[in-house]
Amino acid sequence: MELSHLSPEDIISRAGSAPMEHKSLYRSIPTAHPTKFIFYPDGLTNEEAEFAALLADETSGISHEQRPEDRWYQYGDNEKTEFCFDAVNIPASRFSDGSFPVWYGATSQEASQAEVIHHLRRQAACELVHCESENAVRFERAWCRAVVSLPKACNISSFAREGHPGLREDGPPWPFCNQVGITAHREKFQGLVTASRRWPVDDCWAVFDSGVISGSVVRGYWDVVIERDETITLCSSENVTYENGEMVFL
Repeated sequence: MELSHLSPEDIISRAGSAPMEHKSLYRSIPTAHPTKFIFYPDGLTNEEAEFAALLADETSGISHEQRPEDRWYQYGDNEKTEFCFDAVNIPASRFSDGSFPVWYGATSQEASQAEVIHHLRRQAACELVHCESENAVRFERAWCRAVVSLPKACNISSFAREGHPGLREDGPPWPFCNQVGITAHREKFQGLVTASRRWPVDDCWAVFDSGVISGSVVRGYWDVVIERDETITLCSSENVTYENGEMVFL
């Protein structure tokens, strides 16, 4: 079926509305040097606050080997979703022009990693421009498993898998996908479900409402090195559990 003539409004209308729930969405979030307490302003001196602001602007995995116990997020921690939904400056993303926040998760760990690595490539290129002594950037991530229940969801995955060109655009910017998200948000959907752009066998969920996320908990870690020539090495992917009160990497 020819789909290219369909507008964002057409896609939302044809997809319709239905409740959707997923009990194991994967989301990758930063966990790197320094330890997380430095980003909490209470009790910081002016000098420490300036240093924390600098680190917040220039977070990078360059040359920071870190013990698991010093990571921002520990195993079992809840993701602080307010960093996404209550941010002062909301970045534009695939399904938002920056006028509203979007929380992204994927239906597999592989899809989550593939999506994040795509964007880290661009970040690594920017960082290496300003760091001539380094030839690679190492990014550490914690992955969360989340339970998400959307009373009103719009599933557009079939349109993406059947090849609508607008849903396959590479950004930034993402003019077509932005309009899809804006339309869904305006029509009071809690979220969109679409095929992962980087791992098409699985789906990505774009969630507009923090209230539908009943849990997003750290369940493991992974890290990736991106070199100046764009060589990508997935260094480790650690699933974690606790035995007798001690962290055990599976």
